[in-house]
Amino acid sequence: MAIANAVCEAYDKNLGEQTALTSPKLKEAQAIDKLSKALGGKLLHFYVYAAVEGEALVFYFSHPAILMEFKSQKEVILEEMKAIWKREGIKKETVLFKRIEAKVKPKALPRQETAVPYEDKATGEFEIHCSDSGLSKIFERIRNNIKEGHDANR
Repeated sequence: MAIANAVCEAYDKNLGEQTALTSPKLKEAQAIDKLSKALGGKLLHFYVYAAVEGEALVFYFSHPAILMEFKSQKEVILEEMKAIWKREGIKKETVLFKRIEAKVKPKALPRQETAVPYEDKATGEFEIHCSDSGLSKIFERIRNNIKEGHDANR
């Protein structure tokens, strides 16, 4: 057990201060999640995710009609985001953006499944190399069933 602990401690030292729980990307994602609560109501219902792209915080929605709703409520959203920013104590270096935007996340089209016809390749043409008569009869019945099924599919 002591060896395992020593190995883990050495590995932790190699990782340095940057672990998964303290990574800037995780802190940014948590801050964006908190700020997305400013959308509220109908917008939050159609909200998919948000990401920082360049100098903009882009909110992705699942329906194009919500973009008009977003534009009409943009100032209210910004004010609510400022209040959340202060209330949650989000640091400026955590999430850097100058404006907010909205886009539609296109849904993937459902796949058209094409039915591949099943083609039975067994014809029942095989030799039975069995010295036991009981097993030989069983194999003979199997061969006859395959032949009957092959002839019926033609």
